[in-house]
Amino acid sequence: MVDLGSSGSRVFVYEHLPGDGARGGGGGPASSVKGSKGLKVSPGISDLAATPEAAAPYLAPLFAYARTLVPAAAQPATPLFLKATAGVRLLPEATQRVLFERLVADLEQPGSAAEPFLLSAESVGTITGDDEGYYAALSVNYLRGRIDSDLKPIAASSCGPRLRKSGGAGGGVGDGGGEVGGEGGKGILGALDLGGASTQIVFQPGGACDPARAASLPGEDEGIAEEQDASARTPEVSGGGDGDGGSAALTSTAASLMSISSGGGQAAALPPALGGSSGPVSPGSGEGRGNSSSRLARTAVGLAGAPAAAAGGGGGAVSRADFFAQSFLSVGADQVREKVWGRLIAQAGAGAAAGAGAAGEKSAAPVASTVANPCAFRGFEVAWAGARLMGTGDAAGCAAEIRAVLRLNPEGGCDKIAIPAALGSSGGCALGGFSALPPARGASFVAMSVYFFATDAVRVLGPHLSQPQEQEQRQPQQEEQAGEASAAAALASFAAAWPSPSIAELEAAVAPFCAAPWATMAALGAAEVHAWTWEHQMPHRCFEAAFIGTLLRDGYGLDPLARPVEYAVEAGGMEVEWTLGFALAARAA
Repeated sequence: MVDLGSSGSRVFVYEHLPGDGARGGGGGPASSVKGSKGLKVSPGISDLAATPEAAAPYLAPLFAYARTLVPAAAQPATPLFLKATAGVRLLPEATQRVLFERLVADLEQPGSAAEPFLLSAESVGTITGDDEGYYAALSVNYLRGRIDSDLKPIAASSCGPRLRKSGGAGGGVGDGGGEVGGEGGKGILGALDLGGASTQIVFQPGGACDPARAASLPGEDEGIAEEQDASARTPEVSGGGDGDGGSAALTSTAASLMSISSGGGQAAALPPALGGSSGPVSPGSGEGRGNSSSRLARTAVGLAGAPAAAAGGGGGAVSRADFFAQSFLSVGADQVREKVWGRLIAQAGAGAAAGAGAAGEKSAAPVASTVANPCAFRGFEVAWAGARLMGTGDAAGCAAEIRAVLRLNPEGGCDKIAIPAALGSSGGCALGGFSALPPARGASFVAMSVYFFATDAVRVLGPHLSQPQEQEQRQPQQEEQAGEASAAAALASFAAAWPSPSIAELEAAVAPFCAAPWATMAALGAAEVHAWTWEHQMPHRCFEAAFIGTLLRDGYGLDPLARPVEYAVEAGGMEVEWTLGFALAARAA
């Protein structure tokens, strides 16, 4: 299974293993799935859009790695899937088609790098963001023991998810602790995924075990696509990772992102075995792409046009119809960071022009050569769009810029989608144009990818930080000591609450984290103190951590004092990735 992500492509090998007992018989599990660690190549395949002939050689190391994991005798019977996510979803449909048609043609040639694995044209293409979120939910629930490899709930439970309080220091799911958030029961968990180009939220609303209620949920859509002109805006430093039960209500606290949307929903490019059909970006498909107008007008049963199968919570397997899922294209960490940079530069230019006008000059002044950037560590500089951005490490100011970029201000107005009152619609505005996203009160989430990488960086690197003031700005000694003690306490409280800190604890820790001098952070990056942060990713950990708190609090309306989110990267030796969910769904189809 190859994840063609926005910043790189990763291959995973999943093996179905027979168990030593029948389901529910008191012995071992009927079957299980074992996965490998992923191997990654960079950059993302979307960078090869102009040279599709380079795609097959680019992926060759991944196929070679897979052959070392799959026994030679089993290779000819092992199916190969290559599925692209948000980085490719941002490309024009025609460009995607050309890229994948050439890739399939090259891989079908005798002696290709993909041999001897089984490959079909339907196995190569782009998946929708909503499917990506759904597969992520399957992954976390399988790894947490909530569902088995047949996608069936393992134990009778209520629909309301329950999350174990974890006290471990690592990134594993469910390390230590006991159940939190209700009486007994292991319910279905939600998933939060954050990449470079998109973000997903998927969960089971209260009562979603009822098929009639699940059928009234909104359908799959991206809805946040924005035309990008990245060719003229490439920073010198690229990066970003890809790379309980509290009152976690999704409220109408945020204004719509729909006003920055120019793209619409995309049909799923799924193999028939997964209940889908060839989508608009699968080779040979001629279907069109929806626009935001038609997207706003429609609702659907389940996700990605899939039929509503047996609802979860009983004896049947869980399905798309059991979940609410929403993907936001162009709301990934890298995309939003670039939007913030653009806004900062535009504001600096407008301010310079206004000052020039007040002085009686006739022509607009150019953008200031150095622009303050609250979303970067103090002293970090990056060139962008003809200006130099200088980090000031102001996490609160960064959050304000993120809210402005995502138009999360209540007075900004929004396009609305009618959602039945039974799902908690309050008629207000919320992230993504919904008049009120289905409430997630009592829901628990596992957050993966950049959610984990950035927040774990705060946890691990926090103890290495100090907050010295510049000599000319030094506070009186007592005030300085009090400030340092407060910062240290915030970082310690965050680490103690890991891996399920509240949003308030996260935001309190991000403030001193972002205020750290870049020289300190650069040294920590070079020394690889944080196992999940490469040196080139370090510059953006401040922004990512601030973005996560803002997205959860202001975008999704989660209670800042509750602990509904657990940050995780692996469990049982397997990485928490949507690809595992895809493999489970492929097997169960």
